[in-house]
Amino acid sequence: MRITALAIAAAGSTDGDAIRQGFYKIGTYDGLIKTYAQPFNATTHDAINENDYVWTRFVGDEILPVGMASK
Repeated sequence: MRITALAIAAAGSTDGDAIRQGFYKIGTYDGLIKTYAQPFNATTHDAINENDYVWTRFVGDEILPVGMASK
């Protein structure tokens, strides 16, 4: 949602086409799971890709990536 808010601010409008162009104007954004560096352009329409997903599991009261031992 914050990236969408940035796109609307960059567009200066809530018009759909203007927002699309606003997404293309986003430079860098420090998000929750990563830093997005120009996350959208004319050919890239998804800021998250296969490298952003991690399989996790619960070990006691911890959430750990699969394959990592508990502390």
